[in-house]
Amino acid sequence: MRIKLLTLFLFLGLVFPLAAQASSVYLTLQGTVNNRSQLWGNVKDSGINVGDTLTYVVEVDTDKIGYHIQSNGQYDHTGSYYTSLSTGNLLGDAGNEQQKWGDGSKGSSSLYTQTSNEYSTVILNSWVSSINSLAEGSIINRLQESSYINGRNTGINLTNVVVTSISNAAPTPIGASGLMLIGGLGVVGFMRRRFTKSA
Repeated sequence: MRIKLLTLFLFLGLVFPLAAQASSVYLTLQGTVNNRSQLWGNVKDSGINVGDTLTYVVEVDTDKIGYHIQSNGQYDHTGSYYTSLSTGNLLGDAGNEQQKWGDGSKGSSSLYTQTSNEYSTVILNSWVSSINSLAEGSIINRLQESSYINGRNTGINLTNVVVTSISNAAPTPIGASGLMLIGGLGVVGFMRRRFTKSA
């Protein structure tokens, strides 16, 4: 009985933190680079070339208000939703401003989002899908990533951008998820052995 209770508590301890984060969704996007700007700096050094296929992950939470951060503070975008760039491809500097918002106009049939992390900013634009109608296979008409290096704006533009997955959890590297699984099984095995010996 103790082993069953311990297993139940361990399971609930792993599941409830995931449920608490369920309001966010993670969009995985994939597209082809069709041009580069400012060939010095990030783009040239990163080895990104026209024709390369790149992957992006963007967190979206329509229950939160979006905002942007400037050197003098944070400003909410009334009527917007929250976004954050989880995975980009340019590793420079996002500059003094970080964008964390998407246009949340009611009844809108299009999508416009500016989203940043500390390295870069991505603009997403779709004329055929809104944030609420996105599904796997949806098309994003425009994806532009920009980053600053030595004070100069460097960027890439992608076409044929497709939503390849929509998930309630951030994509986790297989190595990390494997370690979590092994660790959890190890704890259950250890506790089972301990309770079996004391019985």
